[in-house]
Amino acid sequence: MIHIGEYTGKKERELIQPGYYELVIDTVEWDVTSKTRETYIKMAFQIRRDVDQAHKGRMIFKNIYKSKETGEFPTDEISQIIDTTIVPGKETKRDFETYDDLMQHLVGINVRAEVVIKPADENYEGSKDKNIIKYFSFEKPKVNNEDDLPF
Repeated sequence: MIHIGEYTGKKERELIQPGYYELVIDTVEWDVTSKTRETYIKMAFQIRRDVDQAHKGRMIFKNIYKSKETGEFPTDEISQIIDTTIVPGKETKRDFETYDDLMQHLVGINVRAEVVIKPADENYEGSKDKNIIKYFSFEKPKVNNEDDLPF
């Protein structure tokens, strides 16, 4: 038997504060914009639960759009994420048959990213009073796997 309790109202969550967070790439998938139906890469990151930090388990999203000038995805954004996986003495995978292969490769990677908050602008499809998270400087995680955990 499954029992579904009564709805108790919307749970208020505090905005994720600016700063550095240890993340794991949860999903990487294709999506399309609602207006132009252009394909983009949609990434979901989870703030790691196994690291002592605020907002454990919360999700952060990043979209990678094709360049208007070239019509291609900007490889510098993707390279910045791949560079976080570099292990001295091991070859880092940089060649992929398809974007699907690349996207599958990224899932599960631990990264450290700076979260910067800025007000939404006129290009944001949501309400003008919302803030959006901007990410800068993906870098190697301080805690990469279970062997690195301090406990």
